[in-house]
Amino acid sequence: MQAESPAIRDLKTWREFARTERQGRAMHPTAPDVVLHTDAADVGYGGTMGTTDRAGDPGLWWAQGVWSWQDRAESISYQELKALRMMLSNSDQMKHH
Repeated sequence: MQAESPAIRDLKTWREFARTERQGRAMHPTAPDVVLHTDAADVGYGGTMGTTDRAGDPGLWWAQGVWSWQDRAESISYQELKALRMMLSNSDQMKHH
């Protein structure tokens, strides 16, 4: 007997979730403490981070960067995910807005 793979277990969990009355509702209904926005473009990335009590404000802290030549050659999907990673890993170096 083979052990069930984590991927199959995750798919079964999502299938069961879709069958419940929570379908179409937020999985985590409480408001987040921090909101992070990121974006990537051909030459670089940027983003803001702020608390939810400043609704409508683009954020209290911001950061931006320029892609290396290697990253510029990657897909936009790769760049979007790397922008998020860069913002999270460098949050202590973000500039105050």
